Amino acid sequence: MARILNVTIVGGGISGLLAARVLLEKHNVTIVERYAGNHEFGAAITLGPTAINIIETLGFDRKRGGTMAAEKILVWNKNLDRISENLTKKYTAKLSGDFTFSYRRDVWDEFLRLATSNEFPGSPAKILWECNVVNVDVESGTVYLDDGQKIESDLVIAADGIRSSVRNLVLQQEESVYARPSGSSAFRFTIPAPVVREIHLKHGRTDDPLAPNMNLYMSMDGSQRTCVTYPCRFGQLLSCAFVVPDKLIARETIESWAAEAEEGEIRRLFHDFNPIFLDLADRAEKPRCWRLRDQDPLHTYTRGCTMLIGDAAHAMTPHLGQGGTQAIEDAAAFELFNDPDYDACTVEEILQMMDRVRRQRATQIQTWTREFQTWKKRALEERYTWYCWTYPGIKECLKRLNAGLEMIELKHFNDTDAKHSQQQALIAKPGVLQEVVP
Repeated sequence: MARILNVTIVGGGISGLLAARVLLEKHNVTIVERYAGNHEFGAAITLGPTAINIIETLGFDRKRGGTMAAEKILVWNKNLDRISENLTKKYTAKLSGDFTFSYRRDVWDEFLRLATSNEFPGSPAKILWECNVVNVDVESGTVYLDDGQKIESDLVIAADGIRSSVRNLVLQQEESVYARPSGSSAFRFTIPAPVVREIHLKHGRTDDPLAPNMNLYMSMDGSQRTCVTYPCRFGQLLSCAFVVPDKLIARETIESWAAEAEEGEIRRLFHDFNPIFLDLADRAEKPRCWRLRDQDPLHTYTRGCTMLIGDAAHAMTPHLGQGGTQAIEDAAAFELFNDPDYDACTVEEILQMMDRVRRQRATQIQTWTREFQTWKKRALEERYTWYCWTYPGIKECLKRLNAGLEMIELKHFNDTDAKHSQQQALIAKPGVLQEVVP
């Protein structure tokens, strides 16, 4: 883009802040955020190799972001009998990037630094805290705020999350589009390391509960209850997610982290799991209940000079752990606006190029995420993993599409991997279990 653009980003979450970091090198960026400062709740987040490679290129500091590399993904039953073990380096060694665990607030803080620091080329993003967007002219780029202000923009980025106010303005359909309940809810919380070790010692466990592994504990009784744990903040905290079908919860849940779990609720729902899990739940401070939602794939992410990214574009459940990673890939795609090769293109033309790549990729991952919830295609797990963790960037994807090639080349996937996945699927009784990777 030959000229300097005035960019308005609606939403100051992970995708919005990173989009700002990408664009501030050449353009003027304003972020409009409805909340005051860091409103991220105390949950953890996983990021795949593609995301880590992107953010480190943009200056992300793992130490500041409390980000640690995973070593294993372990699957257990509810009695702590191990079912399978998968080494993440099997993938990451070939992809030159790590699968990582982080505390979400730490990542947000580091992304805020990337968007507002003076240490990078360009001008830091300006952030308007506690400002609500009441309307957007997606064609002209005018953003209207609840205090009467109008922001004239050359480019508008809707990074306003699962309950996006901009989404339906872009889609312009007769019926509004909202993320729908997936049928499951997650009780999520973190436990300090000393408490975790105390509980494990109490029950005679000698393994390290804060080793850099993701652990999936499954009911294996058809009830589709799952507990997922992994460390974050370099082992200072253990992230816990207790996932259960909504039909087993005797009350309404919502997608917001603001919904607190009722006293004894987790213990009641997971009463037959190993007592370690019950003790973890009992020691949690104000665990939150989040109704997992996803969204049907959209027919477009862009209209006029406006682009949807992150959950506003492709909300998905956490079963493949791709929500954060896809949001980061979305944000990185704005590099086209900094590239001299695209100087002759209009804003609308560049957004159409982004839509061509990002919508195809995110839609595929949304579809697979739904399938993975019920293990309908569990034997394809290897292919899912290689696809999710392989992304050459927006420019290479466009190059391949223009040449008539598949957008993503799975160089490292082979039939041996597929056969191994099929064997694992037999162990797991497809159609009965539910695996969740929050």
